[in-house]
Amino acid sequence: MYNLIDDIQELEPNLKAQIRNKILEKYHDFKFHVSEESTQTQKGMYVTLKKLEEKKARLTQLQNVEIPKNSEEIAEAKAKGDLKENAEYKAAIENQHILNLELSKLQEELNKAVIFDPKNVSTAITSFGTEVVLHNNITSQDETFTILGPWESDPGNNVISYLSPFGNAILNLRIGENSKFTINENKNDYTVVSIKAASL
Repeated sequence: MYNLIDDIQELEPNLKAQIRNKILEKYHDFKFHVSEESTQTQKGMYVTLKKLEEKKARLTQLQNVEIPKNSEEIAEAKAKGDLKENAEYKAAIENQHILNLELSKLQEELNKAVIFDPKNVSTAITSFGTEVVLHNNITSQDETFTILGPWESDPGNNVISYLSPFGNAILNLRIGENSKFTINENKNDYTVVSIKAASL
């Protein structure tokens, strides 16, 4: 039944998450279709409200301040003549290219952004919005990771994207379950120790 619901493209990812959590509450050992997370990411990219607001503010800064300022710089540099030897013009054109690339990428990402509702966090499995303790079976050490999205990712502080190879490899695991995987020729072997809702 859940697979039928998951196949409905028009259904909001957050609603699917709510349904998934209800199923997990009643049937703790239920295994979801392996491609569930990748299916959701085709339609959207989970983000926190805080990060979405930051990205929208950046978009406004680009559109209303930095790009207009850059256009003025190009016009001023053009007015100085001889564009071949004009370092200021070349620098302004290069900056225009960088700003337009950032704007285009940001608009594309914002179009895919789906705000994750913290009420939808499921601590039954490792998923977006959870903080997980994994036992590294190679080093015999416990490691703690917070699973969020690409925008929030901060590997230095063990905040990993659910779309990253590592994040994807540890998704949808229950306490006690093991995951062995290789990334960039590095072998990994983890067992889930605990799962709790991350502080969003």
